[in-house]
Amino acid sequence: MTGKQVHRDSGCERAAGEPCCGKHHKIMEGGIMVTGQAFKNLEQGWLAFRERKILLPNIMDEFKASVAGQNPFAIVVTSASSPKVTPRIFGQGIGKIFVVRMDEVDAVGLGSIEYGIRHLKNTEGKPLELLFVLGASVEENNRLISQMRKSKIVSDAIDGKKIELVSSTYASESGLLSAFPAAKSQAAKLHYANAPAFSTEQLIEELKAGNERFVEGKLRNLNVLYEKPMAVVVMCSDSRMTEYVFDLPIGGAAVLQVAGNVVTSSMAKTISQTAKKYGVPVIILGHSKCGAVTAACGKAHVERDETNIIEIAKVLSASVEMGGKDPEVVIPINVKDMVASFSAYEGMKGTPVLGAVYDLTSGKVNFLDSA
Repeated sequence: MTGKQVHRDSGCERAAGEPCCGKHHKIMEGGIMVTGQAFKNLEQGWLAFRERKILLPNIMDEFKASVAGQNPFAIVVTSASSPKVTPRIFGQGIGKIFVVRMDEVDAVGLGSIEYGIRHLKNTEGKPLELLFVLGASVEENNRLISQMRKSKIVSDAIDGKKIELVSSTYASESGLLSAFPAAKSQAAKLHYANAPAFSTEQLIEELKAGNERFVEGKLRNLNVLYEKPMAVVVMCSDSRMTEYVFDLPIGGAAVLQVAGNVVTSSMAKTISQTAKKYGVPVIILGHSKCGAVTAACGKAHVERDETNIIEIAKVLSASVEMGGKDPEVVIPINVKDMVASFSAYEGMKGTPVLGAVYDLTSGKVNFLDSA
């Protein structure tokens, strides 16, 4: 059919660049979360974002429920090149989406995605069935997908229809997502506010104040957009890890996410370039009950073919030995190790690098001493 193409990521036939028709998606069956519902959840959250009506009145209920473990309904993979291209546009609460965010999907990134596919379950106890790739351009998405497919586990899951791959471009000026049928009727220019200028000390106080609001369930920046980030934050892919813990506006931080909040060489380049571009500090944010650290300590089973997950454990190995293979002891050590190694990275001279740990039980963030 002239001018048409079948999109392998979604299975429908439409003109290149046109929004997905949505007809191929499964529907809710007996109240059980399946791929179609996961897709609809993201679409509904995005519509709320477009209308500036993201409402999380049950934020503390979600937080309390997430303490026992994470039960996301989708994996979102996105580039870290633009702070505005963020999973926050899906308007989801705590523990809803497992996020891998980096410019180059290296072995650690692949291991993070493999972990989501192999080890995570939704609230119905079923494997995750939606892998959503979010980027600023088709070329960017194709690059991420090509890198993801280097993993046999990821490729087999996609080709075997165990997980549905959806690729969507995001236009930050209008807020439109190409994958959603409602996109055409939602065109309107977004308003981005200017972020306040903070010294590093002032920023820490601002983040602490935001964390207090989070703990009290009094978030006030759910629907605020910032033109530029106030910090670069490296955090774990765990679905319970989100900028909500600091009550940051959308775009208020340039975020990178991989399992174990480790910093690889490819990530270091992105982090340093972003920090220098915006003149902001870097924060390495770990969290209690980290699955990646637990696995590296030998406290969780890893299959022999999960070679990329094993790569994450290798990066964490020095911290594991220093912490005596006790996950909760290792977690702050890992953060301090990442701070020290990244502070010494070429091009980071003059850029503050801070470490902090988020407690999944209390909701509090504790900033660590550099020593």
